[in-house]
Amino acid sequence: EYRRITIPPFTVLDENNEDHREAFAYESIRRPPSALRLAALVVLYATLALMLTAYMQRLGQSRVRLLRTQSGIFAIVLLIMVIAKAILLFTGLPEYWVPASAAALWIALAFDRRTAILANLMVAFLVASLLRFDLFLLIVLLVRGMSVTLFLLNRKRPRFLVVNGALAGLATALAYLAI
Repeated sequence: EYRRITIPPFTVLDENNEDHREAFAYESIRRPPSALRLAALVVLYATLALMLTAYMQRLGQSRVRLLRTQSGIFAIVLLIMVIAKAILLFTGLPEYWVPASAAALWIALAFDRRTAILANLMVAFLVASLLRFDLFLLIVLLVRGMSVTLFLLNRKRPRFLVVNGALAGLATALAYLAI
């Protein structure tokens, strides 16, 4: 049950009070992360980046194996992360409005679908990590990115991108309702 809790200013919080416990929990979410949590995030981000790099080096197309291409893909991922953080910090929009599938669409248009799906996996985990690994958000982002990649029927005709976006939106809405 959702209810609004109002605690008067200058109140000394008591952990035994039910309303105050909820205020403690809310405040712990707003505090900066601990050094251990930051180290864990660095290890996770590095692992994801190394996995994507290893895929591109060993199994990617010849164009994807180039260093400048890999740098471009990581720049796209970083750009999406900056946009996601800006949306979460500076707007009142819900987290589902983060354009994480744009990275998968750009990569699928420029290279191939396999690389786009793996980049989408990385972007989805990174964006979910901004919200303490919200599983619901992670699943929605994965479905949206994979559907936008798989429904890309004709890369040469721009009008099919509208159909692609509509189909991906429908698949995401169905996944959202199913969850």
